[in-house]
Amino acid sequence: MPEILRLHDIILTFSTPHDELPSDMQLVAQIILDGYIFVQTVSSSDTSDNCCKIIIDCQLPLHASVFLLAILRHSQTKGTRLLGSAEIERDKALVSGKQKISLCLELVKLNLISPSLKLEATFSIVVSSTLQSPDFSSQGNQVTGLDTYTIANNLLDMWGNSKKGIQLDFQELWMMHEKILFLSTTNTHRGSYLDTLGKICLEQWKLYHIMDNLNQAVCACEDAVECKPMEASYQDNLGGMLYTRFTQLGDLIDLKKCTMRAETAVDLTADNHPDKALRLNNLAIPLRARKSSSPDP
Repeated sequence: MPEILRLHDIILTFSTPHDELPSDMQLVAQIILDGYIFVQTVSSSDTSDNCCKIIIDCQLPLHASVFLLAILRHSQTKGTRLLGSAEIERDKALVSGKQKISLCLELVKLNLISPSLKLEATFSIVVSSTLQSPDFSSQGNQVTGLDTYTIANNLLDMWGNSKKGIQLDFQELWMMHEKILFLSTTNTHRGSYLDTLGKICLEQWKLYHIMDNLNQAVCACEDAVECKPMEASYQDNLGGMLYTRFTQLGDLIDLKKCTMRAETAVDLTADNHPDKALRLNNLAIPLRARKSSSPDP
């Protein structure tokens, strides 16, 4: 008789404080089969004790010999970012369920600035001749296994729609961010795709003034800089987006970070480069703002 594998919940533990774990965050878990999202669920508890429980409670298809468990962070102030993933073999999960012990794993970070996360997954086994294995077809949201050509075309379509004034669904934006982060860290296009996504999110914010879009713009450009820290244009773009968010929220941390990014962009730009003057001007803007926001001596 078939053994039906059920994933009940996962418990995530992490070290704090960490910039990537803001106090207003929710953690999102995805089960990914054959590159497509099979189940997505949100944490049901807070993260005040350096841990978080996410109830999943789903049966896995019999054909799924391996599946991916991905963890994302959603924050109203910092945007949505993929933190890491873990590959789980069905055979190991079956042993865990039969022995009634949690399967302990460490998530593989897909971004250097992500925190280290450990998880405990609780499985159970149901043996039945009548219970049906859940159906799964490769339809819907594919997030892994995409080639660079597909992602480039998707970004081009999103950019074109933004320029036409078409509002993009926010989920489409953060899921594109996830797809890019799932590309190999050795992929030479990863940084440019993240930078382009940041510009698309910024364009959406300019059109509709939805803060989620501006936060996602900053988030994507932060990841672009992590991919290629020596790329002056990425540093400059991130600085500009941080300054835009500062003008909206008045957060001096954003202003400080903006100044740092603008300084780095200037330092990385040769004196004879055509964008040198522009980047010097982009540095002068936050410096003036910092001076005016500082208390009088």
